[in-house]
Amino acid sequence: MITSSAYVHLQRPDNGDWVIVGRYTLERPETPDSPEKPVGQFVYAPSYLDAAYPWVIDPINLPRLDSVPYPAYRYKGLTDVLRDISPDAWGKLILQHEYHLGSHAHEFDYLMHAGNMDRWGALTVSRSKKPDTASILA
Repeated sequence: MITSSAYVHLQRPDNGDWVIVGRYTLERPETPDSPEKPVGQFVYAPSYLDAAYPWVIDPINLPRLDSVPYPAYRYKGLTDVLRDISPDAWGKLILQHEYHLGSHAHEFDYLMHAGNMDRWGALTVSRSKKPDTASILA
């Protein structure tokens, strides 16, 4: 299994500051034709919970602001809210060409290759604790 992870960041609607909302982790088979299914997991960050921010990033699928991990089985293990900020079919074709992604690339690969300036909304993803806000238009 391959394990990948990303930090999920939120731009606070009250003051525009960026905070870590949580961490997403994906375990997926090494080959796309494996019978094993990818499984994702999202967990709210302790710092986010300790700060008592009132913003739940997905009221339907991630409704509890606590430290219990939420498993993700649909969409090849991608949570609904991360799928929502992922590129569409056209964006995926562009990323396949630009980054030489194969036709069996996982949704997570597209999510991580799409620049944050290409997203709408208050969420970004990064591999580091600091969001890549340099590419976000203010």
